[in-house]
Amino acid sequence: MKRSYLVFARLFFLVLLSTSIASGQSPPPGAGGVTFADIAAGDGAGIDYRRTRSARDSRYEFFFDFSVTPPVPRTDIPMSEIPEAPQKSRGAPGVCLFDYDNDGDIDIYVTNGPGTSNSLYSSQLVETGALTFLDIGDQVGAGATDQDSTGCVAGDIDNDGDKDLYVLSSSGDNLLLEQQDDGTFLDITASSGTSGAGRSATSATLGDVNNDGLLDIAVGNIFDMSDSKPIFVVPTDLNQHNQLFINQGNNVFLDTSQQSGIENLAGMLIQDENGDTVPIPGNPAGITWSIAMVDYDLDGDIDLFTGDDQAAIPPIGFPPSPFGAPNADRGLVHVFRNDGAGRFDDVNSMIDSPLLPGSWMGLSFADYNHDGRMDFFNSNFGDANISLALESPLLGFQPSRWFFGDGAGGFVDALALGQGQLPGVTSTPFGWGTSSVDYDNDGDTDILFVGDIQAGPFIPLSNPVAILNNDGAGNFSADLSALTPEDADAHKLRAEHGMATGDLNNDGFVDFVSASNFSVPAELRQPQPPLNLPLIIPNPFDFGGPWDAATEFSPVFAPNMDQDGQPTGTFSFIPALLEFPDGVLSVEINNADNGNRWVQVQALGAKGLNTGGTVNRDGIGAVIQFTPKRGNPAMQVVSAGAGYASQDSLIKNFGLGDASQGHIDILWPGGVKNRLYNVKKSEKILFPEIPFSIDTRDNFIVYFFSVAHSLTELEQKGAIDERQARRFLFSAVRAFFSERYL
Repeated sequence: MKRSYLVFARLFFLVLLSTSIASGQSPPPGAGGVTFADIAAGDGAGIDYRRTRSARDSRYEFFFDFSVTPPVPRTDIPMSEIPEAPQKSRGAPGVCLFDYDNDGDIDIYVTNGPGTSNSLYSSQLVETGALTFLDIGDQVGAGATDQDSTGCVAGDIDNDGDKDLYVLSSSGDNLLLEQQDDGTFLDITASSGTSGAGRSATSATLGDVNNDGLLDIAVGNIFDMSDSKPIFVVPTDLNQHNQLFINQGNNVFLDTSQQSGIENLAGMLIQDENGDTVPIPGNPAGITWSIAMVDYDLDGDIDLFTGDDQAAIPPIGFPPSPFGAPNADRGLVHVFRNDGAGRFDDVNSMIDSPLLPGSWMGLSFADYNHDGRMDFFNSNFGDANISLALESPLLGFQPSRWFFGDGAGGFVDALALGQGQLPGVTSTPFGWGTSSVDYDNDGDTDILFVGDIQAGPFIPLSNPVAILNNDGAGNFSADLSALTPEDADAHKLRAEHGMATGDLNNDGFVDFVSASNFSVPAELRQPQPPLNLPLIIPNPFDFGGPWDAATEFSPVFAPNMDQDGQPTGTFSFIPALLEFPDGVLSVEINNADNGNRWVQVQALGAKGLNTGGTVNRDGIGAVIQFTPKRGNPAMQVVSAGAGYASQDSLIKNFGLGDASQGHIDILWPGGVKNRLYNVKKSEKILFPEIPFSIDTRDNFIVYFFSVAHSLTELEQKGAIDERQARRFLFSAVRAFFSERYL
């Protein structure tokens, strides 16, 4: 396949001359039976978020001519200067959903830019009965006003019963904010040793990598975003390694990034000056947009995933880059397998894929085909977007897709099984944040992802919120009916980054929150002066896919043409981007009316609550399965940070379809397995760690009295009541015999 950036210029010019918006027949509505409504779009919910742009936005002055007054946009920009443009100059917001004040409803934390406070929107659902919010970020010390904040995660790092915050920065130190008894936050970054040493952080994740009951922190880093040279020109030398901070207790952390093995990246190749393909020399770092701790092989210890970006560096086997960069394979999904003591080995070679590398953005995890194995989804750059930069339309090169656990510690790309394409054609839009949840409560785990970006020469407007409905066997179809056309278009015109899911209104159906860094005005679809051409242009490619008709582009650099219509090799800067409205927060409430039932599960680690309790108080890292009566098991991961720069609620929602009951299995960090039977529809279960596994080799008498003593301790500490203790004891006894004789 031949790569030609001059052909891209011709193609872009032809598209730019188009004044009509692409239209097409939409596929039939999805099977979800769900409609979402954005309560932040009005003025009644108390959401007034606007994203402040980053200081690097001023870098666009490079593309103005200051020899005249006032300065004018340059029209003589060679392609070699396009990498001087900043990355994410309008910021990179993340979203974290958690019950900040332990009052029974989910609150929203969203990050902002320098000089503007991050928002902690406290839900007033329990207090007033109405789903409204109060921004108390500044009031409680969570504003982080001096920081250009990106990702965020929340978890109880000191096991004292409340959630603490870790907030990332794109151009300075990260912040660790410890929640105090009065609900305020104290900045303990300096004393904790978690600042990150000023690297450019995007996403973080919490988990207990050495099973000592304390949450550790892993951080995904990229590069200095003042320019785009790491995207277009320099494969690895400007990238920054990811970091791992091990919790030593007493809110002190030790940086073990080097000795842990997470800096030892496998599979990264480069074409040297002789044309030979060799491992990238030295200790190369990738561009990590997403990072997640999850026990993917279900062996009781927490493993680590990163999604790294290929960006505009040509992979091995492609024609050379017009920017002079060497060909390299750097856009890999790295799977770091834990040895149980917090030392990691990159086993990305165990991913069976017909098409790697990719521009990987967001990660989420579930069991999509009900086989009891962990699967994962990774958002990607998208077919139409990559095709715009290539000689011809290219389907399937960088689509978002899912990977199935193979039962042997590895994964099979859905493309290898013929499932990587959506029914009826598979083109996928650009993706950042993602979540794997059962949004329609039919018992199968679905996928949501959002995303648009200022991507060098153009802004792809392709994702109106991609909602992939699972048929139960790991085959997905696009649900285009879950959002109104107006709402979907509003999402598509936003450069959405962070996304998180959780049940905000306590009705048993999952809602989602997404944050953008800017919006593209819809009126730019009409001709604009001085060229009298539209600045939102239609997708020139017809893949026959569900999002083709909705896909559009907005130019940032337009190729110059000579009088014969041939590209001159220079570009003109279109400064409309600098005037686009600031980003917003969307709060989409699930208004399902399909009659499907549900169960919610909140894991409670028992370290410090009972003898032998070893799991962190939030149960982060636990893998929960719910099996409806006469149904298939579904799997959810208690994950503090995955997706992109964001965190889903730690309370896990399971759909039952028309079932009325089922049972819950939990695999705790450390390998202990507990079970609860006879869980009824609409139940909200607080499931405590019982540190005695149902598959123990102990005899029944030892097991029974150990479990009974553990539950008594939990009751004495007020973690559960007497009725709950009896219920869990009965289930523990039944599970003991079920494991052996049924």
